[in-house]
Amino acid sequence: MIRLTSPMSLCLIACVISLSTASAQGVRLSVDRTTVFLGDTLSLTIDMIDPQSADDLQPPDWSLLGNDFIVTNTGNTSIVNLENGQKSTRFSHTAMLEPTRAGTLTIPALRIGAGSTEPVDITVMEREQNTSSTQADEDLFVEAQVDLLGPYVQQLVVLKVRLYHASSILEGSLGHPELVNAVVTRLQQEDNYRTRINDRTYRVIERTYLVFPEKSGELIIPALAFEGRIANNSQRLLYNRGNRISASSDPITLSVKPVPSSFSGTQWIPSTDVQIQEQWSDAVTEMIVGEPLTRSILLKIKGQLATQIPTLEAPDQAGYRIYPDDEITRTRAEEQTVVGEKEVRWAIVPTTEGMITLPEIRIPWWDVESDQERVAIIPERQISVAAGLNVPLPRPRLSNPVAQEPGGIDGRSVSSKSWGLWPMLTAAAVLGWLISTLFLMRQLNTLRDRITNQPQTAKAFEFRRSPQEFDRRALKLACETGQARQAEQQLLAWARIEGITAFSLGALSHQLEDVQQQAEIERLNNALYRSDDRQWSGTSLWQVLRSGLSLSKGSHGQHGDRLPPLYAPQ
Repeated sequence: MIRLTSPMSLCLIACVISLSTASAQGVRLSVDRTTVFLGDTLSLTIDMIDPQSADDLQPPDWSLLGNDFIVTNTGNTSIVNLENGQKSTRFSHTAMLEPTRAGTLTIPALRIGAGSTEPVDITVMEREQNTSSTQADEDLFVEAQVDLLGPYVQQLVVLKVRLYHASSILEGSLGHPELVNAVVTRLQQEDNYRTRINDRTYRVIERTYLVFPEKSGELIIPALAFEGRIANNSQRLLYNRGNRISASSDPITLSVKPVPSSFSGTQWIPSTDVQIQEQWSDAVTEMIVGEPLTRSILLKIKGQLATQIPTLEAPDQAGYRIYPDDEITRTRAEEQTVVGEKEVRWAIVPTTEGMITLPEIRIPWWDVESDQERVAIIPERQISVAAGLNVPLPRPRLSNPVAQEPGGIDGRSVSSKSWGLWPMLTAAAVLGWLISTLFLMRQLNTLRDRITNQPQTAKAFEFRRSPQEFDRRALKLACETGQARQAEQQLLAWARIEGITAFSLGALSHQLEDVQQQAEIERLNNALYRSDDRQWSGTSLWQVLRSGLSLSKGSHGQHGDRLPPLYAPQ
């Protein structure tokens, strides 16, 4: 990858344009934040892939933003990618925007060459006066803020931690919220911007945490501290050792409400939006006896992790059998929140002709915005089932019924003459498969007995390795049998194999990228230190760890018990 930012880059871009035969792929406008305070700045970027003319390289008409924004630091960058012999160019126009008033402001469509961007709305809020009045004269201060003070149990609370500094930070670290009776996970994106408070310019480092209270009552978010060194403006840059400084935010107290007594569901789901959808592998106008059809159910819950989504059960009903497949879970990070998704797939096999009924699927949930119960529903569905070609049908009733012959199925007599070539071949194949499976299972049992001198049971598990060594099977069994301490040992041993120095689960969680893994490790950590005797279940932890630890960039080699540095020492 070659990054070009000098005037020479324009010449190279012009050459690329003249040689390129592909058409431009349009323009796209993006901003780093859509919700800001009055006085903050936000970054705007307009990207174009493979520009086609010199007009594409010209900046947009920034004066169109003049009524609502002050535009500064305009510029452009270009990146030429060479991959598998294919050349592509991304050209970007950049600018810093400072809103001039509070309210909902719109960045209008901006024309670039023959293309145009889409409008983008920006929400600008008034800054609380207590922050500016108490901290206006400080060179550095820390601010913590939540989006609500009275959540329900398990409801998402968004915690914003902002570090304001008027002088350059030479080195330092900012604390991570450690809470009891709550799951805390951090969104990986960290925002950096400028703001003005009482005519003084500050640079801001903003981190976003997702907090899920697990118990009703009072929940205290303790003060978050910064310790480090900032530049001394009276010293020269070369010899500037800076000044030691520390600051902390104010603690925050949440009043967590219990589950309402009027809630009718079996599993509590506080959310702002719940959607349930179904898809079929084929048309469902008619089914055939013995032929499966796959039904997929997708449940999306805004403001919840995928591990918090209830399991959908699908019991067999009259006229058909259900064979469930593995569940697919994922958590997507959206602006200021997360969306948990769970997809289940069922193979439905009709057993009799006629009409079958798939019952209604109901998911009660609590709308935290309107403070009332709602229900996500997939309506009842009736499907016609036709007889299969190779499925024996009931014989017509005779006036003089005869005794049932041996080998009858479900009360229907099957004569040996009805067996053709294909059923016999199928039976032979099934018999051969069963014999092969039994032989393979016997060989695997023999091999297992050779490896272990004594049998293991799920409840009386004994580690064969030192706790300092990682054993994937030991971690799996510890999760499945609820052995929290053994799971902790194996997780920390796994981290050491990955090159991470983490002496606690909290330190390991901070160095992971996957929000589900962070949440489950935090839940294990809480289970190790809480005073009650509730049984910890690690099934969901093992589910999110099966594909491996999701390490964040730069996590290798970090000291796990130190707070992540904001800036490296200079």
